[in-house]
Amino acid sequence: MQNIYKTYNITIMKNLINLISLLLLIPLFQGQVFAQNQIPNNDFEYWESFGSYEDPIDWNSPNSYTAGIGVITVTKSTDSYSGNYSAKLESRDIIFVGTIPGFLTLGEFEINIATQEYSITGGVPFTGRPSQFTGNFKYSPNSGDQALMAIVLLKHNPGGVPDTIGMGAKIVTNSVSSWTDFSADIMYFSNEEPDTMNILFLSSAQLSPVAGSKLFVDNLGLMFEVNPEITSVEPSNGAQGTNVGITIICENTNFLSGDTDVVFQKGAEEMYPEVIEVINDNEINLILLIPTDAALGFWDILISNTITGEILGEDLFEVTPAAIQHVFLQEGFQFVSTNLIPNEPDMLILLSDVLNDNLDFVRNSSGSMIRKIGPNWVNNIGDWEVEEGYLFKMFNAGSFIILGGPIDPQTPIELQLGFQFISYFPIDPMDALEAFESILNDNLEFIRNSQGQTLRKIGPNWVNGLGDAIPGEGYLVKMIGEGTLVYPN
Repeated sequence: MQNIYKTYNITIMKNLINLISLLLLIPLFQGQVFAQNQIPNNDFEYWESFGSYEDPIDWNSPNSYTAGIGVITVTKSTDSYSGNYSAKLESRDIIFVGTIPGFLTLGEFEINIATQEYSITGGVPFTGRPSQFTGNFKYSPNSGDQALMAIVLLKHNPGGVPDTIGMGAKIVTNSVSSWTDFSADIMYFSNEEPDTMNILFLSSAQLSPVAGSKLFVDNLGLMFEVNPEITSVEPSNGAQGTNVGITIICENTNFLSGDTDVVFQKGAEEMYPEVIEVINDNEINLILLIPTDAALGFWDILISNTITGEILGEDLFEVTPAAIQHVFLQEGFQFVSTNLIPNEPDMLILLSDVLNDNLDFVRNSSGSMIRKIGPNWVNNIGDWEVEEGYLFKMFNAGSFIILGGPIDPQTPIELQLGFQFISYFPIDPMDALEAFESILNDNLEFIRNSQGQTLRKIGPNWVNGLGDAIPGEGYLVKMIGEGTLVYPN
């Protein structure tokens, strides 16, 4: 890459200003930014005295070359945007030489007053790819003069020569009498990471500087563009035919500031959530009904926000096959549970295969029932609650099928004082002492299965008459105090 930075003399400075003028015509910045200060002494609060003049610490100016002849082009000013001080740059006449601009740089500055040639090399160590160079300024030009505020990002190649990675600048041609924000978009010429940064200020940025032009600068900063992204999707899967509550967490988004839409995409197929709830700037909750014929596999998630724009997360949500549970009912009483979230939770639809003369009733923990009154089945239970177990009374054997997606086996089940039918969530049998360990305390009186076998405390010990807890079996729990059941992982 051509090195457009290494040395500046009058001709190179002219080329630099021409390039910067071109950059000003190109719209570079889109998206969100955050501020970060890696600019040393960015607010010009710290100065070092050299007898007849001061320079801001970490910065260089022509003062060391011109102070000996009584000319100071950079001074500390109490006219500041923030803090106590700003830097004031003034173009000054030097007898028998001409006019030199006020000049500040983070690099090394050399000047030949007699030939009016000056050069800048180096800068300060720096990594990162900022999108904007910002600050505050005032400017008072004389006779059509113009000021320059510029940043150059460099990377030293293996030979030690700095290549230009990026550059941005602001040229001011009009008078600005009050403190005003400035920002310069940074254009990059390479994908490399810079290792050096230089910043330059000129009170006269043309080949014929005009004496008396004054530039004040303060409160410098860098802005880094941040890309909004999806960082978390919970749960990250759902079964065909299920309603899934999903929480999506993002970074660098503004959901509260605009309208938000979400679509799940796989090829030409799309799924739209039924409900979208914005929790904060970076979090949304939604309810997604996955069609029974939705394509299996991983789906992309596209979030569109009128402020943030579009965020695409690839392969973030998996559609899995609907699980099937066959429930076989025997004559008599039987506790039943499921570890599936039913695709169709309405009890009259879910139990349609056993709503016949073989069924006497179905009862939940609160005593609500489904039973036949006259010619009609009356549903006083409502929907099947997956945490709940149900008591079936059958005149004869029967069966029905539950289709749905699996529930998280560690989903808590809240237990109230008294009797309660509960579900068993794990997909495999488990020793009942291990399965119900989280409630084996003084709040539990007993746990009973369909056969009347119990787990209860006798003396100091819990005695397991259940054997293994079984998927599909519901359990009757008698509590003498409240508790929370969480099955082991």
